[in-house]
Amino acid sequence: MESNVKKAKEQLAQTEVNAEAGGGLVKVTMTCRNVVKRIEISPDLLQDDPDMIEDLIAAAMNDAARQAEVITEAKMKEATGAYVDQFLK
Repeated sequence: MESNVKKAKEQLAQTEVNAEAGGGLVKVTMTCRNVVKRIEISPDLLQDDPDMIEDLIAAAMNDAARQAEVITEAKMKEATGAYVDQFLK
């Protein structure tokens, strides 16, 4: 089981999620190990209120984190499920 979990964690480190806020004005790319790889901000948005920009960045990052969490939970269940299933048979 340990090797399955280790392998799953390695795969999660390579798996990326993409999220956006403000109709695509802010885009975030993050791994499923919560490493932010890229933040894109539309040039149109840079002319707006800094508070709005901060809110949109936070919203996009939170969305990416939620997506990563869902994928992580599924991958870890998959990695440990085979081990648990052995005892249920």
